[in-house]
Amino acid sequence: MYELSNHLGNVLTTISNQKVGTPEAGNDWAAEYYEASLFSAQDYYPFGLEIPNPNNVDNGYRYGFNGKENDRDWGGDLIQDYGFRMYSPRIGKFMSVDPLMRTYPMLTPYQFASNRPIDGIDLDGLEYSNSTGTLTGPLSEETLLNSNEPIFELYDVNENGAIDTYLPVVSVTPNMHDTPWINEAESQLGVTEDTNKNDGTEVELYLKSTGLKAGNPWCGAFVNWCLEEADIDGVEPTTNEHPARALSWRTFGGALEEPAYGSIATKTRRGGGHVG
Repeated sequence: MYELSNHLGNVLTTISNQKVGTPEAGNDWAAEYYEASLFSAQDYYPFGLEIPNPNNVDNGYRYGFNGKENDRDWGGDLIQDYGFRMYSPRIGKFMSVDPLMRTYPMLTPYQFASNRPIDGIDLDGLEYSNSTGTLTGPLSEETLLNSNEPIFELYDVNENGAIDTYLPVVSVTPNMHDTPWINEAESQLGVTEDTNKNDGTEVELYLKSTGLKAGNPWCGAFVNWCLEEADIDGVEPTTNEHPARALSWRTFGGALEEPAYGSIATKTRRGGGHVG
């Protein structure tokens, strides 16, 4: 059995490996040409409901919209399993809440493929994916970083146009001018300590921005320096919390459920913590 599908993976027809001969004119014993033996044929509305058509051929083939298996054991209603959720083509919605709904607050948690069923499919019942598996339109790293448009998905596309990796991200505006402290941080790439004892010209400059002397751990001071260079007030020194202390940054700003470009991350470790 062979499937003939469109750009969305929708199974339009299935044929067998049998061939059916068409007789030559005036000669019923010889075939002029051969056609494939048609097993099933159907077409679909945008969200997957089959279009009623008297020319459709239905032999019970179980695969259809997006190439998914049709489950008709739901009281006659056709349901499809996308992996993470069950989908109903009749209503054009999933039957449970999107596990990634916090990442896409602008969409209903029951939506299918970001409501773009013409050029995309739903990736495992989680989120929209371009039907061709590649980004639409030219998009270089430079234009990506300088874009003012929100980014919801990032793809790593190789020279053949195929996806190597896929990464869902938080909706952010990645314009570099919106995160000037990252520019300051990148300008310091390559800085090292003179004697590996938390000292050195640049290191002491970071520590000085917090009022501490050389010899102190400087990861928190570096974060504070980057923010101050970008005209942003860092953590205010208190009796118990100092901007040169990594874990003091846990009280700075608001907490994120997903990482975002330009965010500050902290972690606890033996003897203190780390920030970056």
